[in-house]
Amino acid sequence: MYDAESNELIDMKKTSIYSFQINTNKIIKFIYGADEKSLRPESDAIGKAYPNPFIVYTTIPFFAGPVDGHIEIAVYDLMGKRIKDLVNNRFEPGYYETTWDGTDSQNHRVSQGIYLYQMISGDNRRIGRIIVR
Repeated sequence: MYDAESNELIDMKKTSIYSFQINTNKIIKFIYGADEKSLRPESDAIGKAYPNPFIVYTTIPFFAGPVDGHIEIAVYDLMGKRIKDLVNNRFEPGYYETTWDGTDSQNHRVSQGIYLYQMISGDNRRIGRIIVR
């Protein structure tokens, strides 16, 4: 389990109880992996967008690796034209999410179809696919 507020991974195999105040706006994410090392990548990593396909918005999860670094995430059409910048910042190591509402850089709704999202960090590039309905 990942506690977004404290940026802490909790191994639920070792900790059977996790307490928190129910009346707060605490964000908890359930993520899984074979071991803690697989949940804390050695380099920046990007996950699959969800929901996908989407109508209103989609969420793109990503990890910032153990070294503080600059991360860019942008959406492109299939011709390679940059549609919208979603992330352009330095991040401490941890789990993050960004959303895309299906609009371009002028906030106009894009056409239905397939789009690519790309994460750039240093020399690394990772690409995913999104379907807009």
